Amino acid sequence: HNAELKNAEDERSTERYTFKDMLNCVKTNKYVFIILLSVLLYTGLQTGGSLGTYASFYLYGDSLILIIPIAIAFIPQTIAQMNTDRLCRKFGKKKVFLICGLLGSVIYSMIYFAGYHNFAMITVLLVLQAVPGNISVIAKTFFTPDTIEYTRYKTGKDCSGIFFSLNAFVNKLSSSISASLGLFLLGLSEWVAVEAESFEELAALNVPQTQNALDSLWIIYMLVPAIGTILSVLVMAFYKLKESDVKLMAACNAGEITREECEAQLSRKY
Repeated sequence: HNAELKNAEDERSTERYTFKDMLNCVKTNKYVFIILLSVLLYTGLQTGGSLGTYASFYLYGDSLILIIPIAIAFIPQTIAQMNTDRLCRKFGKKKVFLICGLLGSVIYSMIYFAGYHNFAMITVLLVLQAVPGNISVIAKTFFTPDTIEYTRYKTGKDCSGIFFSLNAFVNKLSSSISASLGLFLLGLSEWVAVEAESFEELAALNVPQTQNALDSLWIIYMLVPAIGTILSVLVMAFYKLKESDVKLMAACNAGEITREECEAQLSRKY
């Protein structure tokens, strides 16, 4: 019971910040901006998510066929996700994120340039992309606790609530952007809008799309997300907060070492 009361008091204390305190915490931490910008670019350009059924129906004649590579990739990507923490501990979270992110974006690009006509090849490549793609997404979440320790080291304040709230806000914002952006870009092409309540009705109407419209759909479905992935990785290349330094900062924040001892062991001045 005492432990629960203490936790409740701790939670209340972290909420007692003015708007100025929030701005100062965020302004102090440029690394959280890098993370949030990377998230915005990656998630905001995942235009394929909102057009998956359209791509499946118009490119392959079946609104559910693109579920096949997702189903096949479920087991390998789950295994990869379960081992992401182990990989990050062994090789470092930034290295794992950058390598897997670049690999995922390369495979994305290969899928686009391979074209949508060979469904078997597309399925294989989508399954291969799912593994490094999911590892990089999970690895990115491991950076936020480091930025929280960094801010506490710089300001003496625990701003974890602020940062997690910002992260949630940016994720929701970028998800909304990706859904709207995909449809907006499709509308700029020669795409013929058809009013139908189901894909069965859409098939019965049999309204054809031009080849240019189908090519635009393929670009929005596959190339735009590939560009978003590449940009996300490039932004994170500017993240220079070393894990070894974060460990020292955390020890200083916990009172295990003095600030002077911490600064003497840091790899550089922050």
